Amino acid sequence: MANWLAKASSVLSRDTPDEPQPFQLTCECGTNHQGQRKSRAQRIICQTCGTALFVLPRNVYPELKPPKPKRKRRSEDEWNDAPPARERQRSRRARGGTKETVQAIGSGVRGVITSMINAITSRIAVLITGLFTWVRSLITPFRMVIAGVLLMLLTTGVWTLRTRGLDQARETLRVEFSAGEEALKTDDLELAYTHFANAAAAADHLNLTDARGQASRQMAHETEALIRLAPASLIEMLEEGETIIEQQSPEAWVPYFNGKFQGTWLVLQAPVRTDDEAEQSSSLVVEMPILIGEAGHPVSMTVTNADATALGFHSEPQVAWFAASLGDCVFDQAHEIWEVTLDGSSCFLWTDLDNLKRLGFFENDPVAEQEASEQLNEQSRFLGMTP
Repeated sequence: MANWLAKASSVLSRDTPDEPQPFQLTCECGTNHQGQRKSRAQRIICQTCGTALFVLPRNVYPELKPPKPKRKRRSEDEWNDAPPARERQRSRRARGGTKETVQAIGSGVRGVITSMINAITSRIAVLITGLFTWVRSLITPFRMVIAGVLLMLLTTGVWTLRTRGLDQARETLRVEFSAGEEALKTDDLELAYTHFANAAAAADHLNLTDARGQASRQMAHETEALIRLAPASLIEMLEEGETIIEQQSPEAWVPYFNGKFQGTWLVLQAPVRTDDEAEQSSSLVVEMPILIGEAGHPVSMTVTNADATALGFHSEPQVAWFAASLGDCVFDQAHEIWEVTLDGSSCFLWTDLDNLKRLGFFENDPVAEQEASEQLNEQSRFLGMTP
């Protein structure tokens, strides 16, 4: 017993066969890593995403013993030599074999489907992980700083351009309005309309609703009506229509009107009301107490698609100076009445007395001029052009 320690040491120090122990690891990016385990733990770096992976050392413990074989079933001859009780038991097992077969097939199918789902899910997870890793690799502090600088430069540039555009619009409004007033002094209506239209466009760009912005739009409307005025007054136009109808036919008047008068402007003073009792009506009725021709045909005038609220009209008649372009004019033979239609989208209230004088109103009639001046001032206050 004195040499037991030496004998034990010699047994433990025996060389064991150096069997290779491979390993296989899958990185989170989907890359597979293979190799041989060593006596110590290893740390490997993924070449794709740079993730560190840990590999366990070699297994120094002996392999487990194989399990004992299961009890062998009896052969067919043994079952044949069995007593009757064993025969009946074998018969019952035979009858249950079909059920067990179906269950086995079902389990196999479920296993295949589960494997396919797991494979697809794993593949999708790998793709999502790879995409996330790629996106994360793009977002670096340096790139975020560059993006912030570019965004700041873009915002500053847009703000600078907008500021310059607004400043230029203010200057355009001032210069063009003054140029329009100068053109009116020389009765150059075409040039005046061009300048006032530019001033109105600048006011719209600035979203101006003050007196100067309203004045620019108003003068643009009035000068447009002046240069596109109808070649005859309303009464003269209808009397001309009476002549054509008497000499030719009512059908002959339609193309004549379309070629000569349609789209031209009329400037009128008349009582105006909405078409019905609703204040939001889009149609206005202009009361025209005149008779045309020897037969004394009455006149019905309507303004279609008009904004009654913006124009200040209600269900009660209200006398106003206004202008609008001619849309249609027909003679109703069944009722023997002239029906005149004005375009409501072009309709606006008049405010400038000098522009009315350019049309020939108030010649040698100071009383009518004074009354018109008071009414125009009231309409100007309604539009917000004067306090």
